[in-house]
Amino acid sequence: MGIRKIRTIKLATAIPVALVATLAVNLSPAVAAPAAEADVKPARLKSALLTVDQLPAGSQPVPLDKGNMSVTSLMASQYDPADTRHDPCAPMRQVPTTPPATTPPPAAPESKSLTTRKALSTADIAALLSPRDGKATAEGRGAPIEIAAFVTGETGPIVVESLADLGRVGSRSEVHRIERILLRCPALHRGQLRLTMTPLWMPQLGDQSVAMDFTLTYIIEGKTPKSFSLYGKSVLVAYKNVSMNLVTVGFQRDDIETAKLRALAKTAMHNLRKANW
Repeated sequence: MGIRKIRTIKLATAIPVALVATLAVNLSPAVAAPAAEADVKPARLKSALLTVDQLPAGSQPVPLDKGNMSVTSLMASQYDPADTRHDPCAPMRQVPTTPPATTPPPAAPESKSLTTRKALSTADIAALLSPRDGKATAEGRGAPIEIAAFVTGETGPIVVESLADLGRVGSRSEVHRIERILLRCPALHRGQLRLTMTPLWMPQLGDQSVAMDFTLTYIIEGKTPKSFSLYGKSVLVAYKNVSMNLVTVGFQRDDIETAKLRALAKTAMHNLRKANW
């Protein structure tokens, strides 16, 4: 199967929005290259986001604080393209020089409420994934970004959607870069995190699109090391000026269905078209 049908998204190096923000708004080098001023339409981005009534029954919105430094670090560019010479696999090889925050290790995911689970070490993950200087922020570097997140019931799954105005060239460049990552470096091992990605075929959406299955494993170190995994699927769409990243993730592999992601993606595309992008 050719690269046109095997398209994937790097949910890697970025894993956003608080466990919810721990799961993937990936805007790497494209974020480092802001869209032209004429393309910046944050109000239109916000109006095109999914709403809770478009999600499965039982879903509720998850408030997000984009002013939180851990979240903005995750949303920011994960490496400087000039420094890595535009190598799409560079983030996979970089190891941060700044150690993770010295907070107690998160408890194993035994609690009944996802509210407890999503507090699980966003700061630690941000430290592990941030660039080598440990000081990445979206301020002054990024394109306009709007994010919506939802959780179904007490245990998930979670849906995260991000929309960014990267310009026509930027949105397509992100798709092309991610295709190269699929071929060359579809796994990330960094600190306590293990991320593996596999191609997921979906009909093309927008102008160009890519999709993937992923497993994110978090290792809890100690005398008796433990680990737990998050399972998800995601699709990245380039549509005119907009880069749309739609992620669904849960603690049970069976909770994440391709058909549901595809249906949500179609609804999200309808929202974009309705916003007259």
